[in-house]
Amino acid sequence: GSPLLLTSCESRGGNFFARALARLLGLPAGGEAVRVCLSVTRSEDGATERWHRTFGGRSFDTSQREGAGGLLAERAGLVELLFSLSVEGGALVYRQAGAALRLGPLRLPLPRSLAPRVEARERGADDGWDVLVYVSLSAPLAGLMLAYEGRLGVAPGGTSAGVTEVTEVKAT
Repeated sequence: GSPLLLTSCESRGGNFFARALARLLGLPAGGEAVRVCLSVTRSEDGATERWHRTFGGRSFDTSQREGAGGLLAERAGLVELLFSLSVEGGALVYRQAGAALRLGPLRLPLPRSLAPRVEARERGADDGWDVLVYVSLSAPLAGLMLAYEGRLGVAPGGTSAGVTEVTEVKAT
């Protein structure tokens, strides 16, 4: 792929518990003009994608694959989130359908009252090239842990390692 450009506004939740939990999970901190690099690699069998992100030098990795029932399964550490995908008003909407703790093949479903919540959507921008994205992550008792939205575009003269630039970053 080519380098990517993400113009974004990012915030981390305002209460101590949200910030501490976000740090524990390796989520990026808010800040001004944080450089973000993104690379997506596919497994040899094509069944899994690894999304490697660095926010200001801090890594955050997830893996994505097709889960049971055709759901998208995204895993970060021990936490797996399941999403149904739909198109609504021209946007691809990620609706969280479940969450679980994973220890190897052992899967312990989390009740909604204890599960982290992700809301996400993406849509093509008017220029026909860029993608407008929105992502928020919250947790029970903690509230908002991370949110960002912006424009994801392919920069000219790209290399195989995706580079994402966050040009506007705000923390609360």
